[in-house]
Amino acid sequence: MRDFKIAYIKNRGSEMTEVKIRIYEGSITTKNEENPITREIKPITRYRRTNLVAEKIYNQNQLKDLKSLDDLNSFISKDNGITNPTTPTTERVI
Repeated sequence: MRDFKIAYIKNRGSEMTEVKIRIYEGSITTKNEENPITREIKPITRYRRTNLVAEKIYNQNQLKDLKSLDDLNSFISKDNGITNPTTPTTERVI
């Protein structure tokens, strides 16, 4: 599986001028992890990034038609052939 992470977004007002992404390969695996609150160790199944494949920078000309982060995510997925974008876990959503 491949996915991407946005490293940064530069804006001028409400317009995106530059976006840097990192493309990763990974897989869904189960590993024993410790809950930091309860200290309980139990198997957790989740997507884990294992390999950085590439870094890419998009400029203002490539981003000019994008109006939202959803548009940006769709554009990046399509541009990089990512058909199975991962959904952030509830702990990661801001």
